[in-house]
Amino acid sequence: MNSPMGPPQWVSTEEWAQVQKTAAENQKTWLTENKPGYTLRDHALYKGAIGGEGAPGVTNYTWLGPQKSPTPQTLGIPKWEGSPEENLLMLRTALRFFGAADIGVIELDENIRKLVYTYPRVAPYKKYEFENVDQGYENSEKWAIPTNKRLFVVTLLGQSSIDGYTTSPSWLQRAASDNTVRLNSGIIACTQEFLRTLGYQGLAGHERNAIGPAPAFATLSGLGELCRNTQVLTPRYGLMVRAVRLITDLPLVPTKPIDAGIWRFCHDCAKCADHCVSEAIPKDREPS
Repeated sequence: MNSPMGPPQWVSTEEWAQVQKTAAENQKTWLTENKPGYTLRDHALYKGAIGGEGAPGVTNYTWLGPQKSPTPQTLGIPKWEGSPEENLLMLRTALRFFGAADIGVIELDENIRKLVYTYPRVAPYKKYEFENVDQGYENSEKWAIPTNKRLFVVTLLGQSSIDGYTTSPSWLQRAASDNTVRLNSGIIACTQEFLRTLGYQGLAGHERNAIGPAPAFATLSGLGELCRNTQVLTPRYGLMVRAVRLITDLPLVPTKPIDAGIWRFCHDCAKCADHCVSEAIPKDREPS
């Protein structure tokens, strides 16, 4: 066989089967022993990076993710257990490795649930429904969000091309925007597989604006502040970001909202409104 994933031509089928058996045994032993480079987190990072074995380059937003990667149960080992602080550091590191510019976290408590859409903006128009179950799922009528576990909404930022946006309105600007959307979908898929291999859920909706309004979740999780044009303005990347959300039961420490002076600055600065061709941005001194 010429495939790099198959046995060389000079190795018999029996020998190759023994190699695969030994490899599987070593993997389980090294996972159990936390051998450096072969720990569960290392394995999860690898599986997440390829978007799930057998599904490289996954770019579709899905509620449960590719579900191609192994779970701790199929690996025969306990799931990852870390402190919320350690988990946040781990998740931020993994998402930046996958390509995210930054992430923010907020607990999906009774109050924040009010931000979750009832129905999405694009088809299929299934309902987002909180349900007394342990695992999220979907069927022909709904996307089920479990209420039996403490959940967190992770918002990730993908940085867009500033040069591309300066050409707006143009296809170059659309390309700059949609390229980030494409990259974000891959990051989400990688994150879902990463969480799956660690033993946790990652629920991400079926499209770029799923679950709830990005500016709200991004602002409440400290990634930026709401600004005059109703988007989230970040201190580091400005408006040149696209944000997507993911719900997980991995225990995390929520990141706090920030005050970088952006919201207050927008009270006096109205440059975006002055240059808005459609005059869709209000010029009021105080927010409505």
